[in-house]
Amino acid sequence: TVASHLGLPDAGLAGYGEMVDRVRTLSRISTAPLICDGDTGYGGLLNVAHTVEGYEAAGAAAIQLEDQEFPKKCGHTPGRRAVPLPCSQLRAVKRHCSRARQ
Repeated sequence: TVASHLGLPDAGLAGYGEMVDRVRTLSRISTAPLICDGDTGYGGLLNVAHTVEGYEAAGAAAIQLEDQEFPKKCGHTPGRRAVPLPCSQLRAVKRHCSRARQ
């Protein structure tokens, strides 16, 4: 992971810049489709849209977004909480990103 490359735990400490740089580097040296960790999208809805667009421009084939509140916890530990995100907001991000591709 990018976090382990930086000597950090996978706990949301690697930022958007480090992550998108790694996507760009890997997409230059590999033809394999990259499924990338978009963390929590790095903020609100506009940040999520920016993250999706940035990862796509860097060469990501797919992006996985977390659904945990900050600070994130390991998925196997108790006490983690999911971010309440209505489907309407997810559809708004999808529409925004679809328009950006056209």
